[in-house]
Amino acid sequence: MNKLLPLILALILAACATKGIPPPHHLPAVTQTETRWFKLSELSGQGEPLQTTLLAVQPEQDNSWRWLQTDALGAPKARLRLDKNGWQNDGFIMPNPSAQQLFAAMLPLLLGDAANIYPDLNIEQQGSDTVYRRGGQTVWTQRRLGSQYLLIFPNRRVWQVESIAP
Repeated sequence: MNKLLPLILALILAACATKGIPPPHHLPAVTQTETRWFKLSELSGQGEPLQTTLLAVQPEQDNSWRWLQTDALGAPKARLRLDKNGWQNDGFIMPNPSAQQLFAAMLPLLLGDAANIYPDLNIEQQGSDTVYRRGGQTVWTQRRLGSQYLLIFPNRRVWQVESIAP
């Protein structure tokens, strides 16, 4: 029993960490074949970059998507696969709930049609912000800054998203 307790606690923490991540209800058919590349910068409260990573989003023939986030040296930070059944870990990288939350918020930027992807979220336009809410609680806010976006989460994490290829 003593050996099972850490495993049970880890599973409970993982379930709590992914609670706010909405599952996509509908994924548009994959129409592009090229991998999309993004520069992701996590920003401090003062808008200074805390970390910068690279994200590759690769469409697959089976209407799924592979998401690979690496650090500046190319070491994987997160590797997930999105298909009709939702998000799954892809490979042997540890689960990364914050990356999954970030990728879920990027999905409308990548595929458009947010209302069909997340029909259980209320999507409100407030000036230059698009606010995604569930049950009155903000899940994330998307702010367009020219060709870049800011994704702002309730836990005060802010990510700057910049497309760098197709």
